[in-house]
Amino acid sequence: MKIYRLIVPLILTFAVNYPSISFAQLSSEELLENREAERERRIEDLENLRQIKAAPKTAADVLELLKERAKTKIEEKRKELLRKKKFSVGVTAGYESNPLNDGNNKGDSYNENSFTFDWTPTFSPTLSGNFGYSLYNRMYFDQNIINSNTHTLSGFLKIIPFKSGKFSIEPGVKKEWSLYPFDESSVFDQWKTYLKYTYMIDQRWSHGGKYDYAYKTYATKNARNLSATDIDGLDKKDYRNTAEWWLKRQIGKYSLKLKGKSYRNNSNDEYQKYDDYDSHDGELSLSAAFLKDYKLYVIFSSDFEVKHYRKRASDDNVARSDRILQYRLNNYYTINKTLSLNYSFSLKNSNSNKSTGEFSNITNSLGLTINF
Repeated sequence: MKIYRLIVPLILTFAVNYPSISFAQLSSEELLENREAERERRIEDLENLRQIKAAPKTAADVLELLKERAKTKIEEKRKELLRKKKFSVGVTAGYESNPLNDGNNKGDSYNENSFTFDWTPTFSPTLSGNFGYSLYNRMYFDQNIINSNTHTLSGFLKIIPFKSGKFSIEPGVKKEWSLYPFDESSVFDQWKTYLKYTYMIDQRWSHGGKYDYAYKTYATKNARNLSATDIDGLDKKDYRNTAEWWLKRQIGKYSLKLKGKSYRNNSNDEYQKYDDYDSHDGELSLSAAFLKDYKLYVIFSSDFEVKHYRKRASDDNVARSDRILQYRLNNYYTINKTLSLNYSFSLKNSNSNKSTGEFSNITNSLGLTINF
């Protein structure tokens, strides 16, 4: 406890006093893309924690796990697994040192509310699924131009094709609607399809990968021609192909994970091929579970991203290139089966040969989640 009393004030002091950098504003959709990445990381963190808690720890646990698997053959158990559902409601309060990433460098506080519903049926010992709906609503106190609501319908199947149970594949699909109450030009809907795999080499080593394809259509923003004039009747559309791979080493209650991710974004906006670019990201994370029943779960991660635009001009009249370094500290504390707390700190620095790509942002947030 004494350690936390020392660390928390240091983090908060650093967040308030970190030097600012002057730069131009990012687009609303770019900011929302960052938020979506944060949510995906949070979902991944919680899935890792679930796996740690569920993993057998002793020979008796292994025997008990085998007994549970045998019970799934019973008809009543099967019906119960088919009816399994999850609800969660979350409230988060946060502060960003520079949410707009502009020359004013004005910090702002925000509230984020979330609701998720998941139906998680188990059809057989080798086939299960997850089908759900989620809503995320973020509201800033002063800079409401970037307020957003994101609705998502999603579904995937988990297939375990071999008796060993070490290998699984997950085909899935998502439909997202992102709304901006104060910026109609950034409103869009998006389809995503993906295929994910996981392979457990043994109780210590595992690896996995994912490929997804995303198709985004803007509601009111038109594509532009070579002279930057809107093309009437042609909605702006983006297409993205993403591939990632990771390797994880479990060491008792600790785990070390290395992940690589690359994607190519293409758009029908012809002006400077404005949204045609490639991104390559490498991430290293260390996580640990503490206290009885792993009530406290802590993840520290760092990643470096290089983003190359194919034709968008920089300030030097060459193709734009960004280099982004991020540090994150995420903490999850389980109070009981219903309530959990989370605290997150992140530092993001971006260097670019274009002024709009030069920025720094620090975020602190504290959230409460209720699970049903």
